[in-house]
Amino acid sequence: LRRLCEASGCGAEISAADLPQAQALLGFPHEKALDVALKGGEEQILLFAADPKDVNSLDDAPGPVHRVGRLLPGGALDLLLAGGGRETLAPQGFDHFRP
Repeated sequence: LRRLCEASGCGAEISAADLPQAQALLGFPHEKALDVALKGGEEQILLFAADPKDVNSLDDAPGPVHRVGRLLPGGALDLLLAGGGRETLAPQGFDHFRP
């Protein structure tokens, strides 16, 4: 997400409630499951951005598509919490491009 936003010159807000979770995490406490969803790397999911007016065309995608947030002007990366709060997303997770 951070690289997508940096390349696009924008920020993003992600909804914790909309993040897909692996079946194996369904019995975990919410905070642990959210941590794995944000920082884990074993689930291979493609992250992409689409113009809101084109969202309906994603109904024909060959696999599941989950809207998890939106891109915004600025550079902030925020997580919208289920209880209504907001927190800054720090860069985290495995970086395949780090030397």
